[in-house]
Amino acid sequence: MKKFKNLIILTLLVSLCACSNNEEEAKQDNFDLTAASFSVFEENTIGVFDDNNEFHEITPQQLEDFYQKVLEEESLSIDEITIEETLDNNDELLYYLLVENEEGGIRISSDLNKIGPSSFSLKEGLCTCKTFDCRETGCKLKKAGDSCFCTSCEGTCTKYSIQIPEPNLHLYFNLRAN
Repeated sequence: MKKFKNLIILTLLVSLCACSNNEEEAKQDNFDLTAASFSVFEENTIGVFDDNNEFHEITPQQLEDFYQKVLEEESLSIDEITIEETLDNNDELLYYLLVENEEGGIRISSDLNKIGPSSFSLKEGLCTCKTFDCRETGCKLKKAGDSCFCTSCEGTCTKYSIQIPEPNLHLYFNLRAN
């Protein structure tokens, strides 16, 4: 009888674990983002400040929607997101978000303000490198201080920069007051 009880308890625990794992997978399926891109949002808080200087955390989906609007790339989906560092002319650390979409050959950098140990707010600087000719061999986005550039490529590589004034950045996100 005791073995039977233990078997029933074990079966229930295994089924509960399987259900909670399926729920987690279902939550992640709501995004077109890969697990690799998700880790930045698990380890860090990324957001924007509104007109009242209140910080609003953004989700990976909101970030993807933001880039679709700003870059007018309706089918843009993010393959990978990382937080990178570079030095400015005074050897001060600068942070930026590096976003990659391999299928469309788009790489995006968004400047970041570090506002806490693992908290960042988006700044106004946005730079992209786009190619269809040499996605794997060139046209990689690189930053040197405040400047960005695209590595050389055996084909067409288009770089463009966009400056969205920081006070208006929050307007691109559907933010609700707390």
